[in-house]
Amino acid sequence: MKEKIKNILNKHDKILVFIFFIIAVTSLSVNVKIEANDELWNFSNIYKMYNGEMIYRDINVIITPLFFYIGKILFKILGANYLTFRIYNTIIFIAIYYTIYCLFKTLDIKKIKAFTYTLTMYILSLGMIITGANYNALAMLFIILGVLCCLKEEKLGKKKIILEGILIFIVFMCKQTIGVLYIIGVIIYELTKKDKIKNKIKILIQQLGISAIILGIFLGYLALTENLYPFINYTILGTIEFKNENFYCDNAIFTYIIQIPIIIVILWALKSKKITIEEKVRKNIITLLTLSIPLMLIAYPIINDYHVLQGNMLAFITTIYFIEKIMLKEILETGKVIKAMKILDIIIIIGTVCFNIYILIITPYYLVLQQNKYKPYYGGTLKNQDEISRVVNYIEEQERNGTNIIIMSYKANLYNNILKKNNGDFDVPFYGNLGIEGEKGLIEKIKKLKNTNILIEPDSLAYQEIKEVKDYIVENYEQIGKIEEYDIYKLDQ
Repeated sequence: MKEKIKNILNKHDKILVFIFFIIAVTSLSVNVKIEANDELWNFSNIYKMYNGEMIYRDINVIITPLFFYIGKILFKILGANYLTFRIYNTIIFIAIYYTIYCLFKTLDIKKIKAFTYTLTMYILSLGMIITGANYNALAMLFIILGVLCCLKEEKLGKKKIILEGILIFIVFMCKQTIGVLYIIGVIIYELTKKDKIKNKIKILIQQLGISAIILGIFLGYLALTENLYPFINYTILGTIEFKNENFYCDNAIFTYIIQIPIIIVILWALKSKKITIEEKVRKNIITLLTLSIPLMLIAYPIINDYHVLQGNMLAFITTIYFIEKIMLKEILETGKVIKAMKILDIIIIIGTVCFNIYILIITPYYLVLQQNKYKPYYGGTLKNQDEISRVVNYIEEQERNGTNIIIMSYKANLYNNILKKNNGDFDVPFYGNLGIEGEKGLIEKIKKLKNTNILIEPDSLAYQEIKEVKDYIVENYEQIGKIEEYDIYKLDQ
C-alpha cells in the first residue's frame, strides 16, 4: 500500500502540486477586505476600460498595458467584479508556484524537496497574494518561464532564441521597468556563456530584434488609435517624477542586508578553487545569478515588503539551490540527516496544509460578508457601505442638478466604480501618475473646470498623494460644506 501511494505521488506529482496550489492560493486570495490600495487601483483601471474608457488616453495608467488588457478580457468573459479580479490573482499565483516547482525539478532537485522548496517560496510570498492581482506578479511569472528557457537551452536549440525574444517583449509589456531589468539580466547571461563573442552578440541581436519588431507593431497600433503620446507621457516621461518623489524605505531593507552577502558568498564559491562544484551545477548557478541580480533593483524606489519580496524571489530560489547543491551536499548524504530532512519536509507540508485548512474553514464567513449591494464589488468584503452610500448619493444628486463632482483622493475609485465615473488624473493624484506636466498640469486642469465641486480629505494624505494640489485648492477656493470625511470646495468660474 505504501509503495502504491508512493508510485501515485511520483507519477502524478505535477497534477497534485497544481491542485494543492489551487486550494492554497484561492483560499487566501478571496479572504481580503476591499480597501483603497493597489488592488482597488488596478481593479478600477480595468473596470474603466471595461466601461469603454481607453487606457492612457482616458486613464492615467503608468504601467505598460498587458496586465490590464488581460484583465479586460477576463471581465468580458466572467463579469466585471471583484470576484473575477480575484480569480485573475489566483490564476497568476497558481501559475507562479507551479512554474517554480517545475524550475526546481529542472534543477535536478528531488520531487519532495522541490515541493518543499516551492512551499517555502509560497510562505515567503503570502503578502504578495493578498495584495491582489498585479502587473509585478504577472511579470515575475514570465521571468520564471524565461529562466526555464535558459536552463533548457540545449534542449530547445534555436527555438530558445524565438521564445526568449517573445518573453522579453511580454515582460516589458507587463511592466516597463521590470522589462529593462530583465533585458539586462538576459544580456549578462548571454555574455557569460562559453562561446565566441561574435556568436553571443548575434544571439542577443536576434532576441532583442524579435522583441523590437513586436514592440514596433504595438506602438504602431497606439499611433493608429491616437494613443501613442499618452502612452509615452505616462509610462516614460512621468517616471522621473515617480522615482524622485516616491522614494520610501521600511524594515524590508533588512532583506537586502541579508541577501546581498549571500550573493557575494555564492560568487566567491564559484571562483574558489577550494570548493568542488559540478559543471552542470555551476552553469545553473551562473544562469540563476545573472538573471536574479538585476531584478533585485525592482524594489527601487518603493522599498517595502511587496517590492522587496518580488525583487528577491529569483535570488531566494538561487540561494536555496546553492545551499542544496553545494553547502549541504555532503551532509545530506548521511542517513541520519536524510531522515531529519524528511521529517522537516513533512513538518513544512503539514504546517502549510493546516494553515490552508484554517483559511478554508473561515472562507464561508467571508463569503457571507461579501454580499454587498454594489455590483463592481461582488466577491469582496466592502467596509463602511453606509458612508460610501451617502457620498455616492450626494454625487448623484449634485450631478442631476448640473454640478460636476470630483473626489480628489486615493479613495476616489471606491465611489467612482459604483457610479461608472472616470475623472482621469484626479482619481489617482499621485506623484509620477500625471505624466510630464506633474502637479502643475493638474492645477491647470483645475483652473479650467466649470460648475464643479471638489472633495478633498484635509487631514488625510496617502503616501504617494500630491500635497501641493490639495494646498492649492484650500488656498484658492471656498469651502461650502462637508460630506463624511471630505471637505467640499466650490470652483467659481
